[in-house]
Amino acid sequence: MILTPKEKAAKKAKQAKLAKEANDKLKAMFDAVAATEDGRNLFKYFMELLGFHKNTVTMNPTTGEINKEISVYLEARRSVYLDMRTNISDRYLKKIEFK
Repeated sequence: MILTPKEKAAKKAKQAKLAKEANDKLKAMFDAVAATEDGRNLFKYFMELLGFHKNTVTMNPTTGEINKEISVYLEARRSVYLDMRTNISDRYLKKIEFK
């Protein structure tokens, strides 16, 4: 089906609105969890488990060369928390990451 430019713009606007609503709902769910002490402790657990504050570059102790495979793996783990934290409001992130 061929759409006119006006129809394409309307379809794109509708998709953008649905995506924004879904993103807002996801952020509200993360904030609902982060609003509780248990929820913040859960996010602290994930932060530590996924190595948010840890160095992801790993070297071979014998040769001194960077171990690319392990470094990529550790950065991929860390990126999970980085993705989660984009959905948490700043007021809760301060309580999770700095206390």
